[in-house]
Amino acid sequence: MFPSRMDEQYKKLIEMLNIVVARLERMDELTEDIAAMARRHKNYGVRPEHYNMVGRALLWTLQRGLNGEWTEEVKSAWINCYTTLSGTMISATKESDH
Repeated sequence: MFPSRMDEQYKKLIEMLNIVVARLERMDELTEDIAAMARRHKNYGVRPEHYNMVGRALLWTLQRGLNGEWTEEVKSAWINCYTTLSGTMISATKESDH
């Protein structure tokens, strides 16, 4: 689904996560950007069921990277963040089907 050289994809992922985290209280400002990203990902072959796998991998990576700073509160915040992001993306792709 993605290019063999993932450097640019990693950079884009981190940039998007930074934007989402910075605007958690104002996610409605990002809805169109997130929907556009979802449509691009759909064109790459991403399906709704892939988001759960990515979310689990993201949480696993963050847990190991944050090590001792990984608390239940941090975990909950990341779950909420990713759930909001992935839910918005899934909804946007379903809307584009109609």
